[in-house]
Amino acid sequence: MTNASVRYMVEDVTTSIEFYVTHLDFMLEQDARPASASVTRESRRLLLSGPGSSGARAMLRTTHRNHSKCDRPPSAPDLRFSCR
Repeated sequence: MTNASVRYMVEDVTTSIEFYVTHLDFMLEQDARPASASVTRESRRLLLSGPGSSGARAMLRTTHRNHSKCDRPPSAPDLRFSCR
């Protein structure tokens, strides 16, 4: 059972697995090289994300469209905002 999970962005997943398993007594849990892997030790899990993983991709910017033609958030009670 893992109580804490931490994602590390790494340049080389294979090298990172070797380091954690050999030097710090982690066990390999999941292996999806070269994109990612996870290693565990007691209640800790490290998610090793390489350059090809989904965690390394830039997030898409989305725009919120205001269909009410109102320049205030719906929850804002301030009446100084104008609605068209």
